[in-house]
Amino acid sequence: MPAVRYELIKTCKQSGARLGKLHTPHGTFDTPMLMPVGTQA
Repeated sequence: MPAVRYELIKTCKQSGARLGKLHTPHGTFDTPMLMPVGTQA
C-alpha cells in the first residue's frame, strides 16, 4: 500500500474542481485545503 493515497469524492461538472481526502500515515485530510509551506529565505 502506498504511503500517501488520494480518494476522489466528487468532481464539479462545470469547473472540474475536485473534492477528496488525502490519506497519509499521519492522518486523513480533506481537500481542497490551504496548507502553509515554510521555506528558507
